[in-house]
Amino acid sequence: MNVVFLYAGILGIFFNFLSIRTIRLRRKLKIPNGDGGNSQLLRAIGAHANFAEYATFVLFLLFLVEIKSENSALIHVLGSLFLVGRISHVVSHTQLVEDYKFRVAGMASTFFVITSSSIYLIVSFLRG
Repeated sequence: MNVVFLYAGILGIFFNFLSIRTIRLRRKLKIPNGDGGNSQLLRAIGAHANFAEYATFVLFLLFLVEIKSENSALIHVLGSLFLVGRISHVVSHTQLVEDYKFRVAGMASTFFVITSSSIYLIVSFLRG
């Protein structure tokens, strides 16, 4: 099965994209450390950090759900929802004039995946 491997690979490539984008912006603005008070760089750094924080935890949860459920459709639904949510969040978060609808949708899908996965794991544990 190992469906979570697919999402780990896709999210890893997306993480590299965010890293490279931030590095290029640092070079362009000649700001090697911190954000230098530049709002565009601050937003790029924030989007990258936010992605790193959530992607790591969600991949761990998806891995556990996959081990417990052996239901590849469930992992595809949760993985796809998380991926779309993260893309929506990054697109919104990196705009200087932000459209909060996309950011809220991204966070809502992320929280849904975390909550659903967590509840699934708790119920699975309680059922033995």
